Order: sequence, then C-alpha cells, then structure tokens
Amino acid sequence: MLLPHRLARQTTQSRHHRVHNPGAKEKNTKSTRQIQGHLAPDLVAAEGGGRVHTLVLSVEGMECASCTTKVSKALLTLPSVHDVKVNAFTGQASLRYSEGLVFPPNIAKRVTEITGFVCAVVDEPLLEGKHRFLRIKVSSDAGMPSEYPSLPLGVKLLGTSRTTSSIVLDVQYDAAIIEPRSVLEIFAPFGGSLLSPFSSNSSAQIREEIRSLFRRTLISVILCVPVMILAWAPLRPSPIKYGAICLFLATCIQIYVGAPLYSTAYRTLFLQHVLDIYVLVILSSTIAYLFSFVAFVTEAAGHGFSMPFFETPALLLTLITLGRLISEYARRRATSVLDDLVSLQPDLVQLVSSEGTTVTAIHASLVQAHDVLRVSANTLVPTDGIVLRGSTQADESTLTGESRPVDKAPGVPLIAGTWNITSSIDMEVTRVPAESTLAELAALVTRLQEERLPIQDLADRVAGWFGPVTLAVALAVFVIWVIVGLRVRGEDINKAGVMALRYTIAVLVVSCPCAMLLCVPMVIVITGAVAIREGVLFKVCFIHLPVPLQY
Repeated sequence: MLLPHRLARQTTQSRHHRVHNPGAKEKNTKSTRQIQGHLAPDLVAAEGGGRVHTLVLSVEGMECASCTTKVSKALLTLPSVHDVKVNAFTGQASLRYSEGLVFPPNIAKRVTEITGFVCAVVDEPLLEGKHRFLRIKVSSDAGMPSEYPSLPLGVKLLGTSRTTSSIVLDVQYDAAIIEPRSVLEIFAPFGGSLLSPFSSNSSAQIREEIRSLFRRTLISVILCVPVMILAWAPLRPSPIKYGAICLFLATCIQIYVGAPLYSTAYRTLFLQHVLDIYVLVILSSTIAYLFSFVAFVTEAAGHGFSMPFFETPALLLTLITLGRLISEYARRRATSVLDDLVSLQPDLVQLVSSEGTTVTAIHASLVQAHDVLRVSANTLVPTDGIVLRGSTQADESTLTGESRPVDKAPGVPLIAGTWNITSSIDMEVTRVPAESTLAELAALVTRLQEERLPIQDLADRVAGWFGPVTLAVALAVFVIWVIVGLRVRGEDINKAGVMALRYTIAVLVVSCPCAMLLCVPMVIVITGAVAIREGVLFKVCFIHLPVPLQY
C-alpha cells in the first residue's frame, strides 16, 4: 500500500472523511459537482462505489424519547442513511450511510438545522466483532518515505490528521488476525507511539447541559418571584407602576428563558411538521404574554378592558424550565452506572517480561492474551485472568455484590474491575480488556439504553396524538366557556373572553406528554442499572410467534 509523502506536510484535515485507500489521488471534481452535501448520480460510483460506512454523532440537547424521534426522522430524510440508533441518555446517534451519496459533516449540519440540537461528528469509530482501533502518533520529522510496504492482513488506515509536530494515524485492526503491539511495531521505525483512545464526553456534555439549565432556571425564578408578589400580594393599588415592572420582568423571562423553547417549537412545527409539547407551551405562553401586553397598554392609555396577568407566562416558562432541569438530572442519574463501570478500567498496566525480571508500564489497549501482568496491592485488576504467582484477597463487591474479600491463590480466576487488596501478584491474561467481563457489562448497559421495547413505540404513538388532540380540546374549552360566560353567567364579552382564555391556557399547560415519554425508557435504564449493581443481568429479547401456542 502506498502512503503518500504529502500526508506528512498536509494541513490539518478533518477525520470526518475516512481514508480507505491512501494511495489513490483525490478527485478535484468532488467540490464542483457537490450540491448541498450530495453528489451528482454519475459521480457516486467514482466517489467510493457506494461503500457503506458507520458514523457516530454527538447530539446535545436531547431530553426524552420524543427528542430521539425527532433526530431519527431528521437523519432518515438524508439519502442512503439507514440503521439509525439514537441514545438520549448518552447524547449520541449511530447510523450507516453510503459513501459518495452524503458526507458526515452534511449529516450533522442537517440534523442541527432541522432539530435545533447541536450535532457534531464523533471521531471515534463504531467497531464490531474483533475489530479494534488505535491512534498512533508519527513524528513529522521521521522522514516518512513516499512508498511504504503494504500493511499486513487485518490492518487498515482509516484516516490521518496533523498536529504541530506530528501526524496522527487512525488505524483499525482485526484482533483475530494480528495483535495490538504488532500493529504498533509497524510504525516504530517512524517514531510511532500510542495515543490515548477516544474517551466519551457524554457525561461532561450532560453536566454542561445541567449547568446551563440551572442558570436559566435560577434567573427565571429570580425574575418570576417579584411578578408573582406584585400580582397576588395585597399591596396598595398602583396598576400602572406594578404593571410596568411586571411587563419588564416577564419580557426578560420571555426572551432569555423562552428563547430555546421558541427555537425548538419553530423547528418542530415548520421543519418537521409536528405539533408537540414545546409548540403547545410556546403557544400558551405567547398568547398569555401578548394578551397581558395589550391589556396593559390599553389600561395605561385609559381604555383598559381587562387586568393583565403577566404572572401566567412568567410562571409557565419557569415551571417548564424547572421540569427540564429535573428531567436532565434524572437522565444523568440513570446513566451514571456506565461511568462507574468505565472508571473501573485502569488506563495503564504493568507488563512483566517473559524472564520475569523487568516490568514495563503500557496502555491497557496494548494488552494481549497470555501476557503476564503485575497487579500491585490496592489497585484495580485490569482484565480477566488467573493468578500466576502470589496470593492475595480481592474485593469483588463492585461487580458481584459480595461484601467479603475473596481469597486468590495461583490458578484462581480474577475478574476485571475488582480490587486487589492485600499484596502484589502476577496474573496471566485470559481475556483482553476490550473483551473482559467489565467490557461486557459496559456494552450491556449501552445496549440497554439504546433498546426500544414495544411499549415505547406505543407510548410514542399515543404521545404523537397528544398535541393535535390537546389543541382541539383547548379550542373547544375556549368556545364553551365563552358561551357559558355570555349565556349562563350574563357576563360581557371582555370578561367572558378573559376567563375562557385562562381556562384554555390551563388546558395547554397541564397536558404535557413528556412524563409518559420519559418514564418508559427511564424505568428501563434505571432498573437495569440497579440490577447490575446488585449482580443481576437482564438480556432483552423479543419472541414473535407466527401462531398462538396450543395447550
């Protein structure tokens, strides 16, 4: 395989475009024939032959299952995109697409435009089976030749990027064919060294979203409390002065706190043509705010027809923002078990030489089967294996729930993620860290978060009708109460209209389906997380019977 010398001198390029044949020359016609992220049909074959690739996206701002539905629908509008999986708990989406028909940056841009969620391409590849991934740094001064010997079977160069003094190579290899240290040795003549693998920033992303929502909620509460006091407290009458203060505070809440909701509602209604809870909230809040604004202006002009109620839109947006904050915090608690599992995997391990005389610190991703590792006292067991030399006690409570230390003698199995308590031992690796019991548990939690049970589909379908039905009910409530006010109570049109408007806003506010959309997947994730802490594992499977069972 050819490795062009120009890669050592190129400017920083995005890893969004994976290099599958580094020896092939780039075609200059790509940018001229590209239209809105798609290629002309006659160039599809020339630009990759329709090879199918897997892509991982980070999506910021998702809060419940309805958000995942929006992202899925937005992704499926793009050509060749299929097998879409959206995880609202980790804030990531995975998909498969055909090369040449659409490009990763355009996929992320399209999702952002339609949904309003901040979407970006994740450089971490989504690998399956025995495929593994290494990031290798090569010095740009190593004199990399224009031609490099063909990479061995099972090794593929996915992409390159350049830093100030080095070139970073994204290398994929098949662990069933070649071992990781052998892959690293291929690039040793050029100063190749291992970089730390990609670490998921989903937890940091969720924490940042919680902090942002907390700031908005706190500011909204600070602004809303005076409005409620001026509206409800038995103060000396001063409608113009109090109304002006309430107008100013309610406007600040409407602009600062309501801005994200307005953006979401606009995209949902006009780009995805869906009537969801955000549309209903913004509709009710805007109606109440505009009505109060008109009522205050006419009252200040001496032609008042109704008292303004600025406390209604202010309190509504404050409570909705508070609910989003609580939902985000619950999502964080539901996904914390995955972070706990990941924290049990040490980054560095101590590799014992074959003679048993020297110990070298290497990254855990370079561990191979039958390696001998030294595990010091009060450290984590890096992977599954058996005790080779020495005796100790291990704390396995984090994985099995066993509170008492377990004796470990030569020949006794060790479990990844458990604590070596008493003394240093040497262990022989039986399963590499990527295939250990700890890795299997982490993968199980991830699949549990992504799994969709049939009851979730039912909940989504029911919630999809909530918006239109709620709007119809709200309109019916308005008409009925106007008629009741005019015909039954004998009120004038202004008073009857104001009361009917209040009831209508109440209907729009209390009909939020987010609780139903959130509780189903949240219950699944929380129960699975609690069960794993107690040492119980669930395997989800669906059985479809063509004929009913006969007894």
